[in-house]
Amino acid sequence: MDDLQPGDVLIASPYLHDPNFRRTVVILCDHSGEGSLGLVVNRPLPINLGSVLAPMADTPAGEAPLFQGGPVDPGRLLAVSRNAPPEEPQEPVGPGLVLLTDLEDSLERVEEGQVSSDDVRFFLGYAGWGGGQLKSEVDQGAWIVSEKSASANLTFETPTRTMWSEILRSLGGQYAWLADMPLDPDLN
Repeated sequence: MDDLQPGDVLIASPYLHDPNFRRTVVILCDHSGEGSLGLVVNRPLPINLGSVLAPMADTPAGEAPLFQGGPVDPGRLLAVSRNAPPEEPQEPVGPGLVLLTDLEDSLERVEEGQVSSDDVRFFLGYAGWGGGQLKSEVDQGAWIVSEKSASANLTFETPTRTMWSEILRSLGGQYAWLADMPLDPDLN
């Protein structure tokens, strides 16, 4: 096995040219020998939750923003939450951050106002890797793994537009330098 674990933050290397992951920040939600699942947290979509769930269109929850969680299964809805009540079915991801595991129940709580839609981030699709694939990509330098774990603050408070560069700067040293690289590092 490797040192990767749920809660790790993966920052796309400037040299990762895959358009699905270019300059993304991914929170690792599940990782085992079978494979890995993560959510891209800095790619907002131009639509809201009510756009994909018609029954919520005219509710306050319908205004919740949607994010592109990754290229795998783009029709699948996933969610993470901060301040989730203990009775909410969940898996811890990092400090104050959980993956909601019963989305139907969670959506009902949001719709009824028991949980604020401001405390839930919704994603279409996810980032997925087969067994050993993510470790191999990290070893090849495609991903920078932050020693800081995923947190509610990173996911909900850091502006998505600057998240990639801000987290690199926060790591300091050689990573801070990478934060200012042009979109095409070969132009540097």
